[in-house]
Amino acid sequence: MEEEKPKEEQPEEPKEQSEIQKAQSVLNEMKAENDRFEKFLNKQEELQVNQMLSGRSDAGSNKPTKEQEDIKAARGLLKGTGFEDQLFPKNDNS
Repeated sequence: MEEEKPKEEQPEEPKEQSEIQKAQSVLNEMKAENDRFEKFLNKQEELQVNQMLSGRSDAGSNKPTKEQEDIKAARGLLKGTGFEDQLFPKNDNS
């Protein structure tokens, strides 16, 4: 009976090693993906910095300024009174 116990332990060691090997393999894959993702993030950050420093982050957009939005709102409130053109003359930019 004493001989049977060592035989039972022997099959467990290869199973433990195979589980360890699987875990090590998964760990290596995760490290590789993390490295790849880190490179991607660094590239994204570099692109954002270049875009901000080049002064073109909002260039080319037709987004009205706060002042233009306020004038448009005021003209809307005064519409029909005849004062909208006198107080806020319409120009080509608005």
